[in-house]
Amino acid sequence: MYRARLLHRAAAARPWLAGAAAAAVTRPAVARVVAARKVAAAPQAYYASLSAASSPAAAPAEAPAAEAPVAAPLADPTTPMHVEVAAALDRILALPELSTKWSRRLAFAAERDWDGPLKVLVVADRHVGRAALVNALLGYPDGRAAVDETWGADFADTIRITKGDAWAEETVDGGIRRIKVPHSPLLADAELTLAPALPHVTNVSDLNTLATKHDLVLVVTDTPRHLSTAREELFVAAHRDRRPLVVAVNGTDYLANEAVELPRILAAVRARVPHADAVFPVSTRRAAVAQYLSSATSDGDSGVPALAEHLRRTAAAGPARAQLKYRSALATARDALDHLDAQLATAGDRLAALDRAFQRRVTDRVLGDQRRLLTEFHDRDLRAVADAVARIQASIRGFFDATPFWKLFWHADGVGAALRAHLRSHLLSEAEARMAFASGRLGEGLRYLYAGVEATVAELHRGGEAAPTAAGTAWPAADSVSAAASAKSEESTASVAATEAAATDSEPLAAPAPEIVDPALEPMLTFLDRMQDLVARDAAAHANVDPFALSNVVWRFRAQFEQGDYADHVRAHAESLVLRTAAAQGAAVVGTLLAVVNGIDPALAVPAGVVGSAASLAWMRGEWGKFEDKYIKLTGELQDAMRADLLGAYHGLVNDKLTVPMSNLVDVYDQAVRDNAEHIDARRAEVAKVRAVVDGLIKRIDA
Repeated sequence: MYRARLLHRAAAARPWLAGAAAAAVTRPAVARVVAARKVAAAPQAYYASLSAASSPAAAPAEAPAAEAPVAAPLADPTTPMHVEVAAALDRILALPELSTKWSRRLAFAAERDWDGPLKVLVVADRHVGRAALVNALLGYPDGRAAVDETWGADFADTIRITKGDAWAEETVDGGIRRIKVPHSPLLADAELTLAPALPHVTNVSDLNTLATKHDLVLVVTDTPRHLSTAREELFVAAHRDRRPLVVAVNGTDYLANEAVELPRILAAVRARVPHADAVFPVSTRRAAVAQYLSSATSDGDSGVPALAEHLRRTAAAGPARAQLKYRSALATARDALDHLDAQLATAGDRLAALDRAFQRRVTDRVLGDQRRLLTEFHDRDLRAVADAVARIQASIRGFFDATPFWKLFWHADGVGAALRAHLRSHLLSEAEARMAFASGRLGEGLRYLYAGVEATVAELHRGGEAAPTAAGTAWPAADSVSAAASAKSEESTASVAATEAAATDSEPLAAPAPEIVDPALEPMLTFLDRMQDLVARDAAAHANVDPFALSNVVWRFRAQFEQGDYADHVRAHAESLVLRTAAAQGAAVVGTLLAVVNGIDPALAVPAGVVGSAASLAWMRGEWGKFEDKYIKLTGELQDAMRADLLGAYHGLVNDKLTVPMSNLVDVYDQAVRDNAEHIDARRAEVAKVRAVVDGLIKRIDA
């Protein structure tokens, strides 16, 4: 499943790479300086010594500390080492996050013929004398040039030169030219493949893939450029650390002061490719003159024989050839592991960025909307209800003010009806409507929230899929050293993915086909895809709010005011006061009359009766006032109860329709993030284990 959706990421520069570069084999400058002083007396010896000084296998004895340990030759090219190398490559190929590009490169490395001829890839910029150098290396068999070396002639084809019984040339599909050349000592154990000139390579990733099919890369430059152009630096940067590499610097005969300038040029080349197996100064013009004159001495002055001898010796020696094949295959393996580790590291960074975006755009938004809805309900809706209840309390006070106690004697039976009529004039209809509005606003907020979360999750999913991709790494528009200095490899851009169609060594550079998804992030992207469905499902289930959910709470209290027994209680209490006061008044009158009848002076009995009547009336007034205060207090208690019920109902709605569903989604999301992060860490740990195996094989080969 992972292979269907792959995304190439930038291969970050690793700290251990810097350490490896620092530990690179350094070439002593003393030998070059001494050789430069001898150039006037012995040109042939000069070139031989200079080439030897550039070769790691021929370091001077007086500087052993600067040299790496001498590589012990392998006993036999069929040693089980190739089995171990192939097993390591297969182990890398089994990693599911490996991109299609690197899978193909590793397949090329694993399927190489360990006992076959040495495969040399010739890479050069335009007009550096590559064709002339190849013809000189072949020795112009039968006096013929295998490749057209006319000045200005250039080719955009891939040319493969192999040994044949007779001269033959054919062109296969895709512009591949196959040339068979007889009577060339170099081709006895080697094959040459000429890549298109660098300006004709539209995608450096394809060229690097072609390099993985070969055992040795011969980079041809000239003295004016000496690997300083942007195109040259971009290519050698991808291979200068591990892959077997030989550099030929052409045009030494054009230098005005060869003894001074050439050592500087070679030092600059060595600085750009410190791990190159050898750097050879050559002159194809001198080689051509020597061929024309059939002069071995002049040919030796050209430096071409030293390069040809190096290639022949390497190709002819079985252990040395096998060592190059192992090094080339393991270089591809290490590059693939670096790329995969950087891809996984980038996936971890992208996962963290995705998580931050989710927290900012989803979790924070949910919390913000939750706070906003609760705050609006507290500050606006409940306040409106409190204002309505306060107006009702004021209305009740007005009713009691308009109904003094003395009116109760003829109005007691109508007090309840009057109070109901008075309450109906104010009601709680405004509060009820306000709660219906609050329910609608909550439902609208939930719909917008769920729609926004769903859209955000979809956008995060698309953002995770659509990482920056490119058709490939294009060449710089102009030759610029600074432009290429930062390009450690062809993977320095966000993605240089190209799915090469080449399945055999003879296939041409293929058109790129960008991949889409980083497989290390695919579990998270799959979850985000599923999360969209979960949000849509929750929106359908929870984004609709009953418009009467809150207004029904108000209606219950409204019904208590309007239809409950509160008004009847007022009427009953008023009637009770009237009856009790009337009884007191009657008792005062009867007592006064009995006092008078029994002989008490009316002047004393009547005032006493009046005082008793007044006392009963005062008592009635006080009781009516107390009842008013008690009734107002009861109204306040009903207000508090209604407020508590409204808060409980609203918080319950928010909890059931927002907090719980979104918390569940966020919890599931957090678990998915943790699982994906653990998956990436586990894959990086596996990459580290495989890298340790590859490094062990490299050390064994180098030692």
